[in-house]
Amino acid sequence: MSGQRIFLSLGWIPDYGWFLFSFAEQRRLKKTDVPLLHRLLQGPSKDNARIFLMEKDAEEISSDVAQYINFHFSLLESILQRLNEEEKREIQRTITKFSTEKAIILKCLHSKRVGKTETAV
Repeated sequence: MSGQRIFLSLGWIPDYGWFLFSFAEQRRLKKTDVPLLHRLLQGPSKDNARIFLMEKDAEEISSDVAQYINFHFSLLESILQRLNEEEKREIQRTITKFSTEKAIILKCLHSKRVGKTETAV
C-alpha cells in the first residue's frame, strides 16, 4: 500500500490531530470528523485546501515541514528513502564502533584475569 493511500485511510492517531488548511481558514478537525470527507468537500484542486496530520499541541505548520508541502509525492518518497538508507548506515557504523570497543575492553579484562591467576599460583 502506498504511503499516500495509508495517509488517506487513517482515522485518528493518539497525540496527533488532523488540520484543514484552506484558502479562507485553518482549523483543527474534531475526532468525529472524517478527514478524507472534509478534503473531498473542498473540491479537486490542491489550491483549495490541504489536510495535515500534526501533533495535538501544534498551532501551525513548522518551517521544517512547510518546505516539503509543494513537492511531488514521488520526490518526497525518494527523500525519505535516502534518509532511511543514511539512517541504516549510521546505525551500522555505531554498532561496529561499539562492538570494536567492547572487544577491546573484554580483551583487557581477560588479560587482567589471566595475569591475576598466574601470579596467584
